[in-house]
Formats: sequence, structure tokens, C-alpha cells
Amino acid sequence: MPAVFLLIAALLVPLPSAAEPVASASPETTTPDSPTAAEERGELARQSCLEAVAHSIRLHQLDPASVDADAICEATAEGAAEGVPRRTLADEISSEIRKARLPFAKPGARHDRGARYSLPYEVWMPRMLSQASGGPTHNTPDNYHALDFLIPTGRKVLAARAGRVVAVVDGAPEDSAEPHSGNTVTVLHEDDTWAVYAHLKAGPVLEEGQRVRRGQWIANSGNSGSSKTPHLHLVVQRMVASGEVESVQIRFGQSGTEGNRLESGRHWGGSPPPKRQLHVYIDGQRSRPNRPIAVGYGSRLKVRVELVQLGGSPTDVTTNPRVHYETMTLWNLHSPEPGQLVVEPVPEIEGRHVKKALPLLNQAEGMVIIYYGVPRDPDYGMERVPFQVFPATPSS
Repeated sequence: MPAVFLLIAALLVPLPSAAEPVASASPETTTPDSPTAAEERGELARQSCLEAVAHSIRLHQLDPASVDADAICEATAEGAAEGVPRRTLADEISSEIRKARLPFAKPGARHDRGARYSLPYEVWMPRMLSQASGGPTHNTPDNYHALDFLIPTGRKVLAARAGRVVAVVDGAPEDSAEPHSGNTVTVLHEDDTWAVYAHLKAGPVLEEGQRVRRGQWIANSGNSGSSKTPHLHLVVQRMVASGEVESVQIRFGQSGTEGNRLESGRHWGGSPPPKRQLHVYIDGQRSRPNRPIAVGYGSRLKVRVELVQLGGSPTDVTTNPRVHYETMTLWNLHSPEPGQLVVEPVPEIEGRHVKKALPLLNQAEGMVIIYYGVPRDPDYGMERVPFQVFPATPSS
């Protein structure tokens, strides 16, 4: 999953420096230290700066009016002409973009260690955490402690902590890598840290300036931006005294408790006890919550769902519209229609990403939760169906 919200290496565009003189059109009359060479360095730096700023505006969907590109790049040109190191110039560009992108951030903010967060989704449907601190793509200071929850598209995303909405990025399609984090909602907390909820589905639920309470519906899950599979990327960040951004590790639970740090590879959330029993049969075999069913990649499984009424016999509800299938490992199990499960990537995973996803497709465990109604219904029923997915090579 992608890193979020630090100005990327695109800003570190090659800028000429005193150590790298620009070739002159008249080498016999112009030296690297001449006014003409300095002017050429400055002009090249200006053009590189303008390209970098334009890229950043697109990447972060900034309002162009919030970034004075001419002023930024004029200063860059002057610095390059004077021989200021390339990295220093790039850092200055990055700093100016960061000011435009994070006008609400206060340098030196400290995260309240007593703050406790709630899961950013409806907890009655547990979700797998696929990446936590230091995950494969969580390797930059601003993103190190980010969390990736596997969630199908179109599910409610809830505020993990109360605050005020300070930024909303909307309109990114599901099939575009830019902006990098896709559609996002940013919520500023009372300790001046902020939470970024990324890769959301287009269509805002909230607007900038609105106050949100913990657990409030703020967006819908999606697969926008640089995302290989539908998921929710959550990261809490702060601005350090130097103006750089870093992520902070958070704990989940109730205020006043020690709280929990979530581990990747596990499902988090708690399902309320069902009020009615469901019997689920996979290819005629009765499923058991503690007995995984062995399946292979590409398998198409027939499902039968029975609702056991109080004092009555089981009723076949397989095609009842109140029956829903929720895959807990999106990459290898989904239900294209009632009464069927398929062991393959969910449709949201684009074809070019399937090969990259194969290591995940063939990992040990999968799960589908089949439920009838919702917890508030008097006849609500739920059954967890675990699977053991064994390796297989998909057909091309």
C-alpha cells in the first residue's frame, strides 16, 4: 500500500549546481563561473521547479491559487544561480508545498499519549489488518505507523477520534494512481495531530470545517489512488518542530485504559451474538467455525444457507436478499451471486495487479462471514466460514 502525504522524490528533480556547471553555447567565451553560466543555471532550476510544483499540485489535488509557484521558483532560480546545493533547493520547495498542503499543521505538535482510538469501521463486522507499523510500504517517517484495513468498497468509514474536518479530496476515480492517496478525509484532533483516511470512494459525506465525533460516519471505503486492492489506509500524523511530518503510533480502546496496538494479519472487531442460527453448506459440506474448508485457487463453490427459526425447521434462505456475504480476505474469496463463492481476486483488483497479488492469494487462511439481516433485527443470524486456500497457478 502506498506511502501518504510527504512530498515525494518527484520534487528532487535534477537542478544544476555549482558542482555541475551548465554547458555553454560558446565554451570559448563562457566559463561555469561567468554571469551567463549562473543565469543558465537559474533558468534551468526555475523550469525544474515549475514542473515539480505542478506535479505536486496534481498529486495532492491542491488549489493552484494556494501555491505561489512564481515566487517559489524565482527563489529557487536565484539560489541555483548562486550555487546553493540542489538538495537544499528541493527541501525549500518541499517546505513551501507542505505549507500549502497542511495549513492547519502546527510545528512541534505532541501526540496525546492518553488518546484512545476506535476502529474506523462498524465493529460488528471484523476486518483484517494487512499492514501495520513498518509494513512493506510503510517505510517513510510520515507513513511508518500507518494501518491498512482490508475493506470492500462502499462500506462506512467511521472517525477513529473526534476532531474537525480540515481537508477533503474527492473525485479521484478507482482506476487512477493520482492523487497518490486517492480520495481522502483529514481530521484535525485537539492535540494538533491529524488523521488521514485514504483510498476512499468518490462522493463526499462531510465537508471541510465540520466537527466530527468519535465513531461518526465520515466517508465510504474504496480503492482510489495508488491502491492494488480495496482497503482503508489510516495514519495519524504530526508536524515536528522542524516542519517535517511524521506518523505516530496509536492505541485502540476506551479512554482511561491501556488500549491495544493492532497487529497485522489478524481480524479486529467483535461480532454480536446472533439471535438465530445459520447453517451454511459449501458444496454440500456443513461449515464449522473452527474447521477450515480446503479450497484451491479458481474454485467455484456452491453455497446453501439455512435459517433455523425458534421451534421450527431450517428454511433455505440462500437467495433471500437479506443474506449477505462479506469476505474477510478480499484477495481470494468473493461472491459474484447468491449461492456461489469464488476463490480468486475480487473484481476491484485490476488485471495488471493480479500477478503481484498472487503471494497473497495463496496465503494460508481465508474467511467469509455470511449474515442474515443486521444485528438490530430480531432474527439476525451470522456464521463464519473459514477456508484453507492452497497454492495453485491461475490460468492466464
